[in-house]
Amino acid sequence: MKRLWLICCTLVLVALASHSWWSHSTRHWTARNHASTLRHADFFLDRPCPDSGVRIYVSEYGVVTLNGRVINLEDLREALVSLKPAPSEVCFSHGTPASQETETAVSAAVVAAGRTILDSKLPRSTYTDATFQTQEKCAC
Repeated sequence: MKRLWLICCTLVLVALASHSWWSHSTRHWTARNHASTLRHADFFLDRPCPDSGVRIYVSEYGVVTLNGRVINLEDLREALVSLKPAPSEVCFSHGTPASQETETAVSAAVVAAGRTILDSKLPRSTYTDATFQTQEKCAC
């Protein structure tokens, strides 16, 4: 589980590194992080994935879905490119591995999906679960 969290944080950091606001955002988060009381609002946004966004979910067993339909990881890149109309952003979420036996499959699927998402050059957002109702702020 810890390794999965580190992989997700790494992907988010890679994505954020390309933005000019990264250093300001990092200073702001660090100041907030040292506050004595942290609230739900410090880590989450009540912002659902927009209807114009595409939803990618990796289940607790490593199964990948695109807008609720199971898809092979090998086909994910082509499926993203072929969506009409083109999505406004990629909304991503993953489940907690169901067991230690599934942790490797989930980690591999998260990394592969993350690479595909980064390659798409679309805006990205991460959500807390498969409902795509609550967006995560980076807690890295």
